[in-house]
Amino acid sequence: MKTLAKFVLTGSCIMLTACGPSKTELKLSVELAELRAAQAAEQNQRQNLDASLKAEIGAVNTRIQELTSLVQKLDAASKEVEAVKINSAVAKEYAIDGAVFIVTKGGESYKLGLVELMFFNDAELRQKLEARKTDQTNELKLLQPAHQVALANVEMLKKKYDAAEAAWFELTSNDQLKAQLKVQYDAAHKEWLAAVNVEGNTAAAVRDSLSGRFFFKELPTPVASTKTDADGHFKITLPKTGSYCIAAQASRSVGNKQESYFWVLPLEFDSTTGKATISLNNDNTASSGNKLSLIQTNDL
Repeated sequence: MKTLAKFVLTGSCIMLTACGPSKTELKLSVELAELRAAQAAEQNQRQNLDASLKAEIGAVNTRIQELTSLVQKLDAASKEVEAVKINSAVAKEYAIDGAVFIVTKGGESYKLGLVELMFFNDAELRQKLEARKTDQTNELKLLQPAHQVALANVEMLKKKYDAAEAAWFELTSNDQLKAQLKVQYDAAHKEWLAAVNVEGNTAAAVRDSLSGRFFFKELPTPVASTKTDADGHFKITLPKTGSYCIAAQASRSVGNKQESYFWVLPLEFDSTTGKATISLNNDNTASSGNKLSLIQTNDL
């Protein structure tokens, strides 16, 4: 009996199982499917959100790069503008720094203070100097022969004077004749002294024509000028409107002599900075033979 009941119960269970899932199981299955669908939708939404964020981040990074490039370009342009401003300011004028000195035979540097430095338009000064060179040539054609005549006249009158002097001193017996010879001697002496004076004047005129003084008498009007300080230094700026030359003259006492110095030189400026440094000294005077000098003189 018990065996039969057990068999019937087991059979009933089998029958119930064979009939399909229960409502609870079905409900759980539906809920599980919905959960899985929700998870899939959430994952898909996350993926879409990640892609959107990546796209936005990429766009932001691209914009940052564009802005960085723009800032760099603006910075470069600003520097170019500043450079142009600086160059424009520099381009308006030249800056000159220099010194004037003479080196003595003993090797000592003698600084020349209060020397006037004159600055000229290059073309204008060269034109004037060429005209003065023509004047110099014409003047020397007259003065040098006149000086030779004066020298010869001094020599001739010196002989006449020496002869009159000898005749006067040698005669001792005839007072009347001696008096006449004294008159002749005095006249010859006076005549010789006059000839010496003429020779001295013509020699001075020749020296003046060969000197820098000849050119400095008729220089054009300078564009600007300045003077050296006690140490022989000077500084000046010039408008950047063309080429320039510098001219200066100085002198100093050497014993009983007066030495004179003349300078006339073209100026060369650095093409980048617009600056020039120049020293006026023994090596570039007008009488030094320096090829850069615009005049060649014979100053003593």
